[in-house]
Amino acid sequence: GADCLLDEPGAVSALLGSGGLMHSDERVRTNAAGALMNAAAHHDEGRAQLAAAGALGRLLELAVRAADAGELDTVARCAGGINNLALLDANARALCGAPPAAAAAPEASAESTEAAAASLAAA
Repeated sequence: GADCLLDEPGAVSALLGSGGLMHSDERVRTNAAGALMNAAAHHDEGRAQLAAAGALGRLLELAVRAADAGELDTVARCAGGINNLALLDANARALCGAPPAAAAAPEASAESTEAAAASLAAA
């Protein structure tokens, strides 16, 4: 299953490279995109692993090329993979070109909150 794919050394690289998404045969590209879509469907750890390997960019590139070539099954599987990868907030932000989520602001102390309120009241 999908977990076995992620645990197998070199499997993700093979799917992202010439043995998968970059293969000359449309059927191989389509099946590789489907395998990545399924692997990204299950848990955040897998989504993070796939994103770190460059799956998001490769799926986007292939989706554009496949759309230009009229390879609708490939486009659909790429879209599914992109959608599943976007379930992880960092990947969704990357798709939108948004910066990484900022760290939570530190809690304001009671004194600083009172001082700010007094400053605003005086203005």
